[in-house]
Formats: sequence, structure tokens, C-alpha cells
Amino acid sequence: MSIRSWPGFVGSLGAFALVGLAPRPAHAALDACGGIFLTSDARCSYVPKQECETSCQTTSVEQSCVATLATECDSECTATATTECTKSCQTSCETDCQEQARSSRGLCRGECGGDCDGQCASAGDEHCRPSCTHNCDSKCENHCPNDDADEACSTKCSRTCEGRCTATATVTCQRECQTTRFESCQTTTVEQCQTDCHDKGGAIFCDGQFVNASDLRDCAAEIEAEIAVHIDLDLDVDLDTDSTVKLDTNGDGDAGCAVASGGSTGSGLGAWALAALAVGVAARRRRAG
Repeated sequence: MSIRSWPGFVGSLGAFALVGLAPRPAHAALDACGGIFLTSDARCSYVPKQECETSCQTTSVEQSCVATLATECDSECTATATTECTKSCQTSCETDCQEQARSSRGLCRGECGGDCDGQCASAGDEHCRPSCTHNCDSKCENHCPNDDADEACSTKCSRTCEGRCTATATVTCQRECQTTRFESCQTTTVEQCQTDCHDKGGAIFCDGQFVNASDLRDCAAEIEAEIAVHIDLDLDVDLDTDSTVKLDTNGDGDAGCAVASGGSTGSGLGAWALAALAVGVAARRRRAG
């Protein structure tokens, strides 16, 4: 027996992702989604079990591995921004700032993304770009707020350059550290993807990449809150013969549906059928009287 659940609904028929608003830069690290960064034009959807397991490939776990390994490598990659970098950055940043009313975080990601283009153009490393971009997103988030768009460019750019130049100082270390661990991470994450597909009834994928979510509902909610992309979850829960399952259908902690069986499925259905028959007999007797 299978019960389908979706926050606020039971028996939903599909799993769709509604694409968000116009493209915007990445917002914050999505902790419930394995620490990945997404842009608001990312296409995210819940992939149910039937299709999910075949999607668990080494190529589809790259972003999750980059996020995981970047965190692991942070303790080794502790270089700080250099004076030379921040000085040259300040000039280019203020030029960009005059042309675009962006926060220091937005400016940082823009400038740092350009650095990745140059660093990875001839790197001969397929993981260079995702590793570099994630490092930029992480360092810019750590050093730059997202609510200072109205401040003076000189003030914003000092923060922007601190984040950008810290990313520049740590990018080589991050790439080297991640490269030594990447193959192992791919194997482990593919296995995790397959486990999630089987045990959770499916998984979330964004732009073809497996999202290593600690909790599917929390991850879907975080995606919706951060980048305005709504994900409908269609979770399959397989019931064992001696199990009790309660579904919270309205999100308030109250069980909207409960199914319990103390023996075989057949005996449970038989008890319900007998109860329904008894109600019908009683009703006929009342009408006859």
C-alpha cells in the first residue's frame, strides 16, 4: 500500500517546479539543501522514486560534492586577502558600483565570477568552474551583506574587495584540496542519492543536480524562501504490515490522516468491511421499523 503526502494535501497527482522570477544572483547558502548556492533562475523539481534512482549519476552530484568538500577544506584554506588585490579591486569595483545599484554581496559575486572565468578558461579541470564559483559565493556571503545597496560605493567596495580577494587567495587551495577527495565524494554521494530515492520516495534536483537535502520539506521551504521557486513534494511512504503512519496534512503538527494495522492488510480491510456492513444493516432496520 502506498500513501502520497504533500504539505497541505493528500493524494497529489504530480511533482512540478514553478520557475521563479527574472534571474537574480545567488542568495545564501542553503543549509537544509547541503550548503549549495542557487540563482533565482534555477529550475528545481522533486523527482519521484520511479525516475529518481536512474538520475543518481556521478555527473549529477557535482554541486553537492563541491559544497560538501568546500566546507571540509575551509580549515586548510585560510589565506587572507592581500593588499595588492584589494587595491586593484577597489578601482574596478567602484566603476561597476557607479553603473549598477547593487549590494556589496552582488558586486562581490559579479567581480569574483569574472575572476573564475579567467582562472578556469585554460585550467583543463572540469571541476574548476563549480569549485571557484562556490568559493566566490561562500566568501562573498561571509564578508558582504545583501542590504547595503544604498550605501556609498567606497564603503560597499571595501567589503566587496575583502570578500573577492579572500576568494582569490583561497581558490587554488580549495581546488587542490577538493581534487584529492572528489572521486570518493562522488561515490558516496551517488550512494546517498540512491538511498534517498528509495527511502524518501524521491529527491530534489536543481538544474539536473542532486540536492543532498537533510530534510526534503525543509530544503523545499528554504529554496522557496531564498529564490522564489516553489517545489511541490509528492512523497511516497511504503507501509509495513505492522506499522502506524500519521500524516501531517496541514503543517500544524496535527495528524490529518492515520492508518494503523495490527496484523495483515487483508484482516484490516476485512474489519473495516464488517463494520461498514453492520452500519448498513442497522440503517435498513431503522427504515423498516
